[in-house]
Amino acid sequence: MFIFDASAIATARRFAGGATLSTVYSWTPSGSAWTEDTLYFVQSSTDGGKPYAALSRHGGQLYGATSSGGRTSGGTAYELMPSSGSWTFDLPYSFTGTAYLPGPLAA
Repeated sequence: MFIFDASAIATARRFAGGATLSTVYSWTPSGSAWTEDTLYFVQSSTDGGKPYAALSRHGGQLYGATSSGGRTSGGTAYELMPSSGSWTFDLPYSFTGTAYLPGPLAA
């Protein structure tokens, strides 16, 4: 699922598997095409995996949830904040649970 800001920039996170558990992307209109930009690579299961829920945008920050990973493997709630031309990842919450009893499947 994509979210769009006022300048028609679309943002989404997709599950990639492997060493990079997922990636947050942005697409910007460029003439008759779109330019893709990678905002953040999630490289550790501690940051969260399996991003089934859509991203949300509030005040320039992006928020999302995952159904696995985090401190107890029950999923995470995370925030991405713009910072000097890149994005900073913050993990304010890890859901309790296990890989067999996953956390949120929707935001």
